[in-house]
Amino acid sequence: MLFLRPSPRATVARSTEGGSTERNNRMSPTTTKKIGHGTFEERGIRPIQPVTSPPKTSTVARLAERLEKEYDHTPEAARTIAEAVEDPRVAREQLGRLSRVPVRGGTLYTLDVRVNALRVLIDPVNPRTVGSIDYPAAASADARSKYWAPRDLSVDEDTPGELVFEASTQEALADALDDAKGVLRGQNALDESIALNGVFFPLTIMPWRIAFDDGSEIAALVARDGSSRLNGAQENLGIGPSDPILGAIADPRRSRAVVGEIASIGERAQEEISSPDAARAHSVMVPARVIVSYEPDPGSDTDLLDVVDEFVALLHLDPPTPWTPPAESHKRADIVIEALKREALLSPARAEYFAGMMDQKTAGEKNLAMYPDERAAIILHFFVKGPSSKVREAIARGIRQLTGKGQARKEYKTPIIASLVLRGAHWTSPNRRKSAESTLPRAYMMSALWEHEWRPTKRTNDEILEVVLNNLDEGKPFSPSILELAVRGSYWLVVHGALGRESFGQSGDEEKDNRPPAAVLAELCRTGHGLRVLHRAIKDGRAGRPPRRIDEKGDLQTSGSGKVEAMDNAWLRTTFRTQTKKGSSGARTNRISPQEELASEVRGIREDVADLAARVDGLRSILGDDEMPIVNEVGIPMATLQSIEEEFRFGVMGPLWPYGGIHQSRGHANSGAPGEDAYEAAVMAES
Repeated sequence: MLFLRPSPRATVARSTEGGSTERNNRMSPTTTKKIGHGTFEERGIRPIQPVTSPPKTSTVARLAERLEKEYDHTPEAARTIAEAVEDPRVAREQLGRLSRVPVRGGTLYTLDVRVNALRVLIDPVNPRTVGSIDYPAAASADARSKYWAPRDLSVDEDTPGELVFEASTQEALADALDDAKGVLRGQNALDESIALNGVFFPLTIMPWRIAFDDGSEIAALVARDGSSRLNGAQENLGIGPSDPILGAIADPRRSRAVVGEIASIGERAQEEISSPDAARAHSVMVPARVIVSYEPDPGSDTDLLDVVDEFVALLHLDPPTPWTPPAESHKRADIVIEALKREALLSPARAEYFAGMMDQKTAGEKNLAMYPDERAAIILHFFVKGPSSKVREAIARGIRQLTGKGQARKEYKTPIIASLVLRGAHWTSPNRRKSAESTLPRAYMMSALWEHEWRPTKRTNDEILEVVLNNLDEGKPFSPSILELAVRGSYWLVVHGALGRESFGQSGDEEKDNRPPAAVLAELCRTGHGLRVLHRAIKDGRAGRPPRRIDEKGDLQTSGSGKVEAMDNAWLRTTFRTQTKKGSSGARTNRISPQEELASEVRGIREDVADLAARVDGLRSILGDDEMPIVNEVGIPMATLQSIEEEFRFGVMGPLWPYGGIHQSRGHANSGAPGEDAYEAAVMAES
């Protein structure tokens, strides 16, 4: 690696509040009283994610050696990547299972890590910036240096994971990076957002060899996507755009010293951390996808430069619509079924049956249950009471492939189970389907289904009713037969909207019913009236009509006009309220735990946000007389947008961020590493 003297524009990250961090946070030597900056919550700052202390030189060298030997990187580029990643040990562990990014013409292989923003360059040929800076043709003479990718960026066949950039001189490169920084600052300034929250979305970065006319070369990591995010982070760190390779911090020893200083910030109490220091801590390590290799498809002549350009263009010009949570669940379900089939834990026929790819007549011919509610019971029982540890392992593998979760816990299973079950329903209303996809996973969170023994049988609906009423008289509210009836009946209640999600914000004198669907389903299992409702739901559902209201004896219930109304969520919740006696110690028996209820609610919030995003996207479907989106013509009042932004920021994200801090700290306390699994494992252990 060639290290240059600091350029005149080079700066090293320092606190901007004057003097050292110690002096910033304390009064004069005559007093020991601390300056109170206030808590992060009071200042709207997201809790700081811990920054790993700088790695040892030997650890960096081992990663660089593997990148050079296994992926044909030059020693300089390999060292550049190794110096940039936060934890080389974690990166080494990924080398045997790099992430695959399929692109037209081949596959990119990437490391998914956090990288040091002090060691990455913004892209000097970023279309966002290049198109906003004058081309030489606009100048009569002595045009300022400008780079042009088709001329200055190329591929070296001997290094399939690197690009070569012809930069002429160091001064020209520094000028171009300064110009790019100015455009990014004007068009997409993110420093304030990053100062408060950090960088959310990963950068796409890759190694370049930057060649100068004097024959010298410098290896650098360049952000092919995410230059705006990187620029915002570097502004908070107090460095210029060329400093990572031309400034003082180009020396890894100086860069490590800065990282070590910033890593110590998170160890102090929030009130002792100034806002600029919090901004530095949020900015130094950023999530990134590091392209380390490229493999063309057989017969393809598409090179690395082309596929990276196309990949970045797709991210900006044709971004995909985010998947809704139900869409994610369907995809995960397919992966799980494939895993079970591959391990011979499901026969090909049963795999088709579970996946909803077999009609009812064919199912009957293969001696499989024909009715959708019976199929629901078979699927749920398989996942809940898996016949062997191999089944559970296959489910866990299938879930991890998309979720990254370490364990296949109940809250991850239920959306997958529900998506398979609901493939047996015929939908006439998109809204009804959306409601069912949101409700059924919550119903399947009922603890009794997971903790008590039960199994699907071939008994008729009437036969089961007779048994369950006897079970209830015998004081067995969650007998195997009652649970089988609950699964069968809840299918039709959810499909027809008779059992829906909890409703918040109700007005009037009536008490709010915030019970999750699992709690309502458990209440149905406790009374004869509730069991008869489940029986009626199956009977009417199989007959092709919505379940009708019944009285405690099971007779159809008529309204004042003599009409029999269909069950709905309001009627069901009003009729079957939880009866809790004062002083009763068993009021929560067989109801979902607070931890389970929390997990269910958080998923509900996510689904609501996804629905909101879909609604925003739907604005473009409102067309004017010219068949063009009218929103593109008339726009939206800025005051309205500001109100929406404030409501979302302060009413949704503001209250949620502190809980994220609790999550993060508990993850570290229990596992030594951040992550959802560690926190949730602790919660489940406590429950």
